[in-house]
Amino acid sequence: MYKTIVFAIFYLTVSANATLLPAQSIRHRGEVWGGYISSIRLNEKLSLWNDFHFVATSFFASRHGLTYAPRPSIAITGGYAWVATATSFSDRLIRNEHRPWAQAVWRPAVAGKIGYQFRFRYDARWRQDVAGGEVLSDRIFYSRLRLMARLRWPIRELAEGQQIHFDLMDEYLFNAGAQVRNGMDQNRLYLLLGYSKTKLSILGGYHWRAIPGPGRDFTFRHGCTIWVIHRI
Repeated sequence: MYKTIVFAIFYLTVSANATLLPAQSIRHRGEVWGGYISSIRLNEKLSLWNDFHFVATSFFASRHGLTYAPRPSIAITGGYAWVATATSFSDRLIRNEHRPWAQAVWRPAVAGKIGYQFRFRYDARWRQDVAGGEVLSDRIFYSRLRLMARLRWPIRELAEGQQIHFDLMDEYLFNAGAQVRNGMDQNRLYLLLGYSKTKLSILGGYHWRAIPGPGRDFTFRHGCTIWVIHRI
C-alpha cells in the first residue's frame, strides 16, 4: 500500500509537470493560503462538513455538506459551495460561482504508522462568464474532476495522544464539458508540517500550484499554507 500511495503522488505530479515541458513561458506568483475545515459529528455515521479557504489574489470558498461514513475507512460527502475567484484581468475576487460538489475518501487500514488517504471529488461549476475584460451576469457550466493522494509520516509522539507529523499531498484537477478549452485545470502539491491532537490539527508549510494559461503559458502560484482542521 505504501508503494501504491507513493506511486499515485509521483504519477499525479509527473503527469502535471509533463505538460510544462513545452511551455512558452512560466510566470511565478507568491500567495498565502489560509483554510479552516471542520467536521461536526451528528452520530456514529453522519457528520456535517464545513470548510473555508482564502487566497487574497485568487479565490475564496465557503463549502458545506453532509458526510456519511459506512466504515471508519470510507467517507462520502455531498453538498454546496459558494466561491468567488479572481480573473485573468483582475486580482480582485469578482467572479462568483455556485458549486454543488461530492466526494469519496478512502483511508486504508494498513500495518505501520504511516497514514494514507485517497480522495476523489466532483465539482459542478456554474460560473459567471467573462468577456472583453468584464465579468458578465450570464453563467457557464462545466464539471471538474479532482484526484488527491496523501501520505502522513509521524515525526514525534507527544503526551495525551498529541503528534507532530509531516504531510505530503498532491491533487490533480481536470475540467470536462462543452465550455472547456484546456482539460487540465491545475496541479497542487503540498509539503506541510502538522500538529494534531484528538479534535484539532494545525498544518503549515509550502504549497505549489501549476495553472495553465493561454496557449502553452503557465503560472506557478506558490507560498505559505496555514490550515486548521477541527473535529467537533
